[in-house]
Amino acid sequence: ENYAEKPGDIHSLELRLGQLELIHSMAAQNVKIIIVYFGGRPRLLTEVVDDVDAVLVGFLPGPDAGQAVIDIISGKINPSGRLPMTYPKFQDSAGSPYFHAVSDQCTEGDGTMPHYSYVPCEVQWPFGHGLSYTQFEYSKLMVSSEEIVYSGTGQPNHFKRGSTDTITISVQVKNVGTVAGSETVLFFTFDEARDVTPEYKRLRDFEKIHLEPGQHQTVSSTISTKDPNFQHIGPHDDTHLIIQNGMKFRIGVGLVDCRQDPGSKEMCSNTVEVVAGDDYVAACDAACNAWEASQCGQTYNFRTTQCWSKCVAEAKATGNEGWGWEYVRCVEGLSIENQENCWKMTDHCRNIFSDAARTSGAQTPGHKDNDVLAVSMATFSLLFAFVVIALAIRGDLSRYWSSAVRRLRRERVQFMLVEENYGLA
Repeated sequence: ENYAEKPGDIHSLELRLGQLELIHSMAAQNVKIIIVYFGGRPRLLTEVVDDVDAVLVGFLPGPDAGQAVIDIISGKINPSGRLPMTYPKFQDSAGSPYFHAVSDQCTEGDGTMPHYSYVPCEVQWPFGHGLSYTQFEYSKLMVSSEEIVYSGTGQPNHFKRGSTDTITISVQVKNVGTVAGSETVLFFTFDEARDVTPEYKRLRDFEKIHLEPGQHQTVSSTISTKDPNFQHIGPHDDTHLIIQNGMKFRIGVGLVDCRQDPGSKEMCSNTVEVVAGDDYVAACDAACNAWEASQCGQTYNFRTTQCWSKCVAEAKATGNEGWGWEYVRCVEGLSIENQENCWKMTDHCRNIFSDAARTSGAQTPGHKDNDVLAVSMATFSLLFAFVVIALAIRGDLSRYWSSAVRRLRRERVQFMLVEENYGLA
């Protein structure tokens, strides 16, 4: 079959029948078996996993793979690799990422009405799985706070005592085996609920450490609401990342599943709540970010705090998301090379200022040019109206003069006739 790794090269993820028969026949001889798999895509190993002692997934390791495999199998090197993907167990689950939507689940037939229940789909090995010739023990999971605060651009800080926009997670890792080894500590978050369907979990951070037998080390990580990776798309706009006030999540260390049984796992934290304030409006946050990035606030004497209060007031008055996401996309799409072009912020997009507020600051040359143009247009309109009126009046005078001339001519003809008649008499 073709070796090129792209869709369509193979019809099944199963190993070839001859390879399966070889593994089964070797297992029947009660010998040690190690599968070394090279390939650009995962092949299903479900049928043979129970017949072998170890599986080494090498994917596409390059020309030096042979020596690397020898070093690992012989014990010269203690492996510490982690799967960068979810290894499938069945054909229909191949390609499913670990951060799939929480609603993407499989059915189990032994449930109550309607005679099945939704459960996580089975996989061969989860994302981040990896073994070593030693064992590591995790303990003493600690989270600095059960509340993490977010303040939008220009939004007044609402930090409570002991609350910040960053939390720290720490865990103690100990090598409880007999040989030295390296361990990659993985930090995941599990969102409980969101306005938009959350991922099952998200990798937030990782750190690799090396420990001698009996040695332990505390590994720490931080989560910040200012980190774009912590934010997510909202229900009204899928092009911007937002924060959801009141959202709760858990932090899990390692491969623990904090959704299935969060209470009994010592590597799952208590819930952490995101506090963005009652007046937080995502569209206002994005709009004020755009104003700050344009540096046009100085031109309009418009500070970020004023931007926030004005936008939030609009949201409260209308029940909408401030000035709206269309306005956000408009100001973000403007090309503001310098402050002379700041007039575009209101002339090309929605004018968010009153006339009085707009003229309170210094006008840019762009505004002056606009004023001159406006005066010129008004003058032209007046002149045009004057000409039209003049032409109309001229038409009335012409009709009056023509009528008068015709009347005089008739009177002259009548006078001449009278004069001739008088002479004949």
